[in-house]
Amino acid sequence: MSYLQPATWRLLGLSVGVGYGVFGAVEALRPHESAKHFLGIQCMPGEAAHGAVAKLVPLLGARDLSIAVLIFSFHQMRQDREMGMVILAGTILCYADTLVVWSAKGVRS
Repeated sequence: MSYLQPATWRLLGLSVGVGYGVFGAVEALRPHESAKHFLGIQCMPGEAAHGAVAKLVPLLGARDLSIAVLIFSFHQMRQDREMGMVILAGTILCYADTLVVWSAKGVRS
């Protein structure tokens, strides 16, 4: 039983798409700053992690931009359920990213 109108759900879905688009663009264009602020990974030039961040964080950005494009495409085609499934899948991927980073760095209190 839904208490919100379909237009409200579509607008909420679009806001998630905008979030993915912004995160994806920042990750693709500024990988080291993104790794520091979003993932808590800080590395200096010359460290082994510096090259890995430069290669892997833009891949996360490309993934996030792809999710944003899918969300906007499904919105244009009025396919709300498909848009919701993409949002759910993206959320699962974000949780998996978080678990990988925490397992590699360890949880700090």
